[in-house]
Amino acid sequence: MKIDRNDFTARFYYGSTFSKFKLKFYDDAVVMQRWEDPADPDLKPECAETPMRYGGDRYVSFILNIPKPKAPVCTGTIIIMRISKNRYRAALDNGKTVAIETFTTVKELNLYCENFFA
Repeated sequence: MKIDRNDFTARFYYGSTFSKFKLKFYDDAVVMQRWEDPADPDLKPECAETPMRYGGDRYVSFILNIPKPKAPVCTGTIIIMRISKNRYRAALDNGKTVAIETFTTVKELNLYCENFFA
């Protein structure tokens, strides 16, 4: 069965728990993934004067070191399939545990996901 995009986002997605999740809609499924950028507090931009003299004594040369951004890491995944008119099957992964459950309403599914990712 097809999942109605507008109805699904109105009921499910506009919550504080799911604000970082990105949605992808397919014919009969929705894939939600939460991505976070890893932070390294030791890496900071640096600027230092160099002993090189480009352009003689009229200019001062500097070296600017900027750390490369790290690739985002997936910290949560929800895959929701609509099996029939009143049946939803969801697979959830938060990096520590995985759960596969069946629900009869979107509200029940929403409450379970909020508790799972809390």
